[in-house]
Amino acid sequence: NIKISGGEVTATGGYLGSGIGSGYNGTASGITISGGTVTATGGKYYPGIGGFTLADDVIISGAATVNASGGAGDDVFGAGAAIGTAGSCDLSTDQPIPGTDVAPDISGLYNIGRINTYPAGTTIAQMSTTQPTTTYIGTIEDPNPVIPPNPSGQNDKVITNDNNNNAGDPNNNVTGDTAPVDEAHAFVASTDAKLQEHINKILALINSGKIAEANALIANGILLDTGRWYTFNKDTCALIEKASQLGIKVTLHYEYDHTKYSTTIPAKTMISPVSLCNADGFVGFMNFYKYYGGFVRSN
Repeated sequence: NIKISGGEVTATGGYLGSGIGSGYNGTASGITISGGTVTATGGKYYPGIGGFTLADDVIISGAATVNASGGAGDDVFGAGAAIGTAGSCDLSTDQPIPGTDVAPDISGLYNIGRINTYPAGTTIAQMSTTQPTTTYIGTIEDPNPVIPPNPSGQNDKVITNDNNNNAGDPNNNVTGDTAPVDEAHAFVASTDAKLQEHINKILALINSGKIAEANALIANGILLDTGRWYTFNKDTCALIEKASQLGIKVTLHYEYDHTKYSTTIPAKTMISPVSLCNADGFVGFMNFYKYYGGFVRSN
């Protein structure tokens, strides 16, 4: 039995071994993940999560986030499943047989939890730029949701570039002109609404089984043209992070010091946008540029 209830777990299977589960010719059973962030990759021919055979369902619940890929196969033995069983060989034909994908039991997975499975052979480093093969989203309401504060106080501090100050510089100093409260609310509300609408559409398509349509919408990404603004607060960064973890790239068009820039927060980013916020809960777009890169736009 393997039980994971929290924290950050990274498991990489060795040769003929699962990332999480059994090794050579072994049967995996009793694998439960009820929280935390779990990333698992299988060794050659073996699953990210599972075993040579799998005796029962892998149970994933709570607010868990799971990313998994099976080990690569070859001309003789098939690749391992992301979650499921190991690859094998048809001895009568000498043809490889891929491992069997087994859908996890997500009956207890919260709506903030998700499971991404990737093509066999995908490494942990490649997951941030690889489209998941399947994404499972929980449907149970989180009983302890994090409720963002009302847009007041520090959340009013949205910086503009009206006077070409140093707001949003690469050192994350956001000490420029503070926009009027009403204008700041309108900018934050419209940006958050655009992000949330895109996320909701994708989740609805996934939960209704329209995976191809969801993947097409994910591939389109989101473009945020920020105009005269160039900081986000932590709540907006949390939505960008949620979109990224769903596989959506988020591109920002902004201006700094009379120069127009474009920066893309990649899908499955390993750098949390929220973690880039300063002590006051804000991040300047040039700090995004510092960590995610970008380019100067001509228009």
